[in-house]
Amino acid sequence: MKFWNVILLELRGMRVYKVFLLINLVVLPFSYAVVLLLAGAGQDHSYLLSGLVVASLVGTFVGLVAHRVSNLVQPEVLELYAVLPARMELMVVGAVAAYALIVFPQVGALTGLMIGLSQAGKEALLAVPGTFLGFLFLALLGVFLGTLIRNPYKAQGLFPLLTWILLLAAPVYYQAESLPRAYVMLVLLNPLTHVLNVIRPHLGFTPLLDIRISIGLLVVVGGLMGLYALRSLRDPKMLERFF
Repeated sequence: MKFWNVILLELRGMRVYKVFLLINLVVLPFSYAVVLLLAGAGQDHSYLLSGLVVASLVGTFVGLVAHRVSNLVQPEVLELYAVLPARMELMVVGAVAAYALIVFPQVGALTGLMIGLSQAGKEALLAVPGTFLGFLFLALLGVFLGTLIRNPYKAQGLFPLLTWILLLAAPVYYQAESLPRAYVMLVLLNPLTHVLNVIRPHLGFTPLLDIRISIGLLVVVGGLMGLYALRSLRDPKMLERFF
């Protein structure tokens, strides 16, 4: 019940930004989807849509979570939560869950479209667990960035720049198989490449790397980011220790 109350608190606070959320979570992603469907042909549609799923999550979900967590750990904001009998970790998880509920229709619709246009048949359904794993990793990435950069003014400039670099250095809308090997090795350093690599093989595309390695890297890196965030949120200097 306490967890659900935290989620409701976040959702009620988002009503102020309903126009912003409508544009960024509905209008822009599906506008891009229409453009992608008008470009290319055949199996390329599912390739492009898988990139759109990841790109839209990075551009909206990760950024929103990171900004919210960065703002949440500010002392002046923590004081506003003094009336809640909830620990800081619970409030952060509740914020992530609230944003997850908001982006779920977008992700579900784009994923269904991606699978429906794939030529891999029933095997394309296996892309759903990969998408879910990528979603969890990106959620941890947002929380990690929010706890790492606690200055909301710096966050406003750094988070968009970082997400832009991650998207630019990942094969979101292009195929990296035919690129120089040195560039492919550089691309593999980007965690978004591994998120794509656990989704696309089930859609009928050649993986850049053994999918088991990509899954292992996402689990390990995501776990390390989660542990860092948890340790930061349990810092005894946090004001929530006093109430």
